[in-house]
Amino acid sequence: MNNLASMDPYFDDEDEENEEIYRRWLRNRETLPSCDTTTLPYSSFSQPCILCSRVEAENILKKTSDVQPGHFIIRPSAHTNYPYSLTVLFNNKIVYHFQICQKSNKYSIEPYDRIDLSTSKVFRSLSNFVEYYLTRPIIFQADDNKQKSITLKLYPVVELTRL
Repeated sequence: MNNLASMDPYFDDEDEENEEIYRRWLRNRETLPSCDTTTLPYSSFSQPCILCSRVEAENILKKTSDVQPGHFIIRPSAHTNYPYSLTVLFNNKIVYHFQICQKSNKYSIEPYDRIDLSTSKVFRSLSNFVEYYLTRPIIFQADDNKQKSITLKLYPVVELTRL
């Protein structure tokens, strides 16, 4: 799997048939924390990416209490040029997925056929990427060919205290 994902630019880690192979490959990498629904959706810059599949990310965003449009998860991808995917809740029922491209240690959002290139930028880190899109919308072409936009939001983390 590792060779397949690294060598085949058309390997589709989002394909349901490849989901289990993809999950095994991610677990073997041991570089990312596992999918822990108690810390999701994305809530801090200290952990830029979590280990979960496309389906898990969608379920978390649709089913976690107090999740609002703009809450998101950055998760790993098996593509060499697209090491991460951004999963964003658009409304209570619609979730969009974007690829995060990495070239020369710089990050940008893709696919370019859906993203407004006039507003797309390149970033030095995932944290810079997130910081930017917390204050500016991602403008994209939706599946219905209508232009839409969404601004990322951090999920509020409530710390439990002992009484």
